[in-house]
Amino acid sequence: EIQTIETKLDNNILRIMLNLLIRDKTGCIPYASNYEGDYLNFIKNILENLGTVKEVEESMFPIITALSGSGPAWYYELSNQLVNSGTELGLSLEDSELIIKELVKALPALVDEDETFKDLVNKVKSPGGTTEAGLNSLNNDSFDTIILDAIRKATQKSTEISKELTNKTHFLNFDVRNQKAGFQALSSIPTEFNNIDVLLNNPRNSHGIYFAHSSTLSDWDDMIAGTVKGVFYVPQSPLYSMGAHHLVRILHYKSTSCEV
Repeated sequence: EIQTIETKLDNNILRIMLNLLIRDKTGCIPYASNYEGDYLNFIKNILENLGTVKEVEESMFPIITALSGSGPAWYYELSNQLVNSGTELGLSLEDSELIIKELVKALPALVDEDETFKDLVNKVKSPGGTTEAGLNSLNNDSFDTIILDAIRKATQKSTEISKELTNKTHFLNFDVRNQKAGFQALSSIPTEFNNIDVLLNNPRNSHGIYFAHSSTLSDWDDMIAGTVKGVFYVPQSPLYSMGAHHLVRILHYKSTSCEV
């Protein structure tokens, strides 16, 4: 949570919740921050190009995680069960898969922002028809309770994971370009964090979000130098403390970017 990070770092903090939909620049991107305004125009220049952005209270993140973060899985599982029902009643698996996939692909075009999902349901069903018969069966089997219980369980799990990460997280704040400072900081890691199996190293030295033509060579020099030094300096201290007997997998990933 933001308040936990604030006790360790004196920075502007932006927390966002993404899901698979941003791959196609769709979906909702909820966020919360500890500052006013749009720092570095990150929301406008980055997030708004990935989907629909919405500021929310951070306390709502576990619910949003259950609804939005896990959201694609709910629809995939419903689609999977529709496919299974089709095959159970006589369709081939190939035909059942085709019908449901085409259904799912066509549905977004039918969703109007001015209509509720209840309105959309009423558009499909007709009195005494096949859709109403199926909906009545869902209601009799407490479909609403089944969905609510699933979202409640996912929300509870999100809260538990957040608390677990808070209790099992140790923050270090230092300049990765300063070898001495890095060794001092990394040497202070509590004993329960000493036995590292996988070290994911992401050294960065960002100079903000600027257009490439407005940046300077010194900016690029500093960013690249910080990245390279971080690759070599950061892993050394924990590796020395563990000794040669312990196998550690080191994964380096880095980026030096600007807007073009």
